[in-house]
Amino acid sequence: MDHGKIKIQLQHVKERNQLILGDDYVEILESKTGIPYQAFEDFQLDKLV
Repeated sequence: MDHGKIKIQLQHVKERNQLILGDDYVEILESKTGIPYQAFEDFQLDKLV
């Protein structure tokens, strides 16, 4: 794994989606429309140290 990259796998999502990682937020965009994923509350991402 490239230490300069982050790998995130979303379960129960049929297609790959674009993730935007900010300092204190993560936004998941639908691949086809580019709009935020409707059920973004279904995903809780935590940074593991």
